[in-house]
Amino acid sequence: MKIVIALLLLSAAAFAQTKAKSGLTPAGGHQVTLSCSAPTSGGTVTGYNFYRGTAAGGESSTPLNSSPVSTCSFIDTASLVEGQEYFYTAKATGPGGLSGPSNEANATIPFLPPGVPQSLSATAQ
Repeated sequence: MKIVIALLLLSAAAFAQTKAKSGLTPAGGHQVTLSCSAPTSGGTVTGYNFYRGTAAGGESSTPLNSSPVSTCSFIDTASLVEGQEYFYTAKATGPGGLSGPSNEANATIPFLPPGVPQSLSATAQ
C-alpha cells in the first residue's frame, strides 16, 4: 500500500484568504496543508495519521493529529517556526493496523514581514 503525499505552504496573504474558510488561527499566520492520495491496494482504510520532523527521515513516531482523520488531508498549524524546514509523512490506518509511511514531503516556513507600526503622531514646534 503506497500513499503519496503533497503539501502546500500558505503564506500570510494566502492564509488571510483561507482563514475564514477553515476557521483556523495559527500563531504567526503559518500553516502547512498536507494532502495525499488514497492507497490503491491493501486492506481497508479507516483513516490517516500525519507525522512531522525537522530533519529528513526524522518524523516523530507520534502523529500530529490526535486521532486518525477520515480523509487523506491535514492542516498543520502546531508551533510552526519561521525559517524552519519541516518534513512530513502519512500512514493509513485500518483494522489491520498501520500502513508503512508515505513518501516524505517537506516545506520551509517563510519569514513574515514585520508588523506595521501603529499610532504614529507628529507634533510641530
